[in-house]
Amino acid sequence: MCSMSEDASIRIYKDQAQRQANSLIKHTSKRLVRVFPANMRITSDNFLPYIHWIMGVQMVALNFQTNSTEMLMNHAMFEQTANCGYVKKPECLCDPSLEFDIYSSRVPYRMRVTLKVTVISALFLPVERRSEHSLCHVTLDLFDLPQQERISTSYRVSSTDTAGFHTHFKSRQAIFEKIVMPETAFLQLCVSFSSPNGNPTPPAYYRILSLNRLQNGYRHVILRSIGNRNLGPISLFVHFDIFYYVKKTQISLHSGLMDPFSSERKNESLSQALRYPFMKQDEVEEEEDEEENDDYRQAIVGTTSKRDDDMDQPTPPVSPTADTFTLKMTRKFEKFRKYFK
Repeated sequence: MCSMSEDASIRIYKDQAQRQANSLIKHTSKRLVRVFPANMRITSDNFLPYIHWIMGVQMVALNFQTNSTEMLMNHAMFEQTANCGYVKKPECLCDPSLEFDIYSSRVPYRMRVTLKVTVISALFLPVERRSEHSLCHVTLDLFDLPQQERISTSYRVSSTDTAGFHTHFKSRQAIFEKIVMPETAFLQLCVSFSSPNGNPTPPAYYRILSLNRLQNGYRHVILRSIGNRNLGPISLFVHFDIFYYVKKTQISLHSGLMDPFSSERKNESLSQALRYPFMKQDEVEEEEDEEENDDYRQAIVGTTSKRDDDMDQPTPPVSPTADTFTLKMTRKFEKFRKYFK
């Protein structure tokens, strides 16, 4: 096992010309590496462990006596395995043959994902922390590969009222479009309150979630203090939607494959609008019912009007396709002629 300071590890990461971080990833695939805080941290503050984790470092030493968001991320990392003290690294950080490039926006044998987060409301926020006219704000931050391209990594949602027990938020959806490594990505939610003069204040409640364990749907996210103490029942009512990244030119195809029934209904309504551009939906349905009844009556008449002398001879089945098509086109022509009179 070898040890290095955080400054040395950061210098390796920032050296993009020689790609030293990729060499460190190959080194950590077979050997243990430990990173400790720099000597200049005389106040025992912490550094972000995420950058060192994505370089394959197994042991990142933090100042546990200091409560910080970096410690919250450390707790979130090991909560994936019930705080057993060990989390398996992704395959791309363990197998040197995969040629993982930390500076690239793509990971071998990995598909990028998109995360959509909608903060609906907050429950049981303490009233004493809020003044009469203060508002609640929720900030969402995503920790992913720093070099990958994203539109934005931070979103802020403000509340619409000042109630303490049930606070509603504006309906805004935070979209993190391209998440390169969801196995090592983290989502941070911070709840803060605005001061009476409108200036923002430091966050009061936190929660960091690992995307590796995140599930779709509506969730009550229990908030925590800066010391990682559970503050339940104080929670956020949030809707998560995580799926594979789809290009904008293929969104319609993706939605049709994910929900074929609604896509089929949309296609039917579009075809009806093209067939009957001057009619309402109810009139179109009535017209189609009348056409089906007429076709059924015509088929019944065609089968019962056979001559008796032809019953003994085998005849091909009657195909009303041509007659039906002629009748339909005649009716449509009559309708359009009425509209254009």
